Amino acid sequence: MTEDTDQLNDLLNHKYNYLKMYLKLSLEQEKNIDDEEIEQIEIVLRKKQEIIEYINVLDERYNSICEIQKSSSDSKPIGVIKIKETEISLKEILDEINYIETRMNKKAVELLTKLKLSCSEIAKGKRANSAYNPAPYILPSYFIDKKN
Repeated sequence: MTEDTDQLNDLLNHKYNYLKMYLKLSLEQEKNIDDEEIEQIEIVLRKKQEIIEYINVLDERYNSICEIQKSSSDSKPIGVIKIKETEISLKEILDEINYIETRMNKKAVELLTKLKLSCSEIAKGKRANSAYNPAPYILPSYFIDKKN
């Protein structure tokens, strides 16, 4: 019983550490959005996705151990208090990540709108340029085969 509780607590601690890394990457991503560094945003998003996949594995393991504990125990495990404390820490960091992600989402939408406007201005400029500088008329070419 305490072995399962220790495993649960270890899984939660690992999840907390991954969430701290995720939070750090979110702050880095926000900075990249502010600096309009699209390539760096892409790299950070890939790293964040890897962390999400690790967390999903931890959650699956956590849930399977919880199901086993629920089915096999009549009383509460001894280490529940420590698990609850870790869960509170997880909730706090998740709230912080949520706040940053919401703020970052607004900035990303603004950046995307700005990039769309830039692209439309480039397209308009190309159309205007082609009106003032039409392409030269190209005469068709013919190949004449002379036999000697």
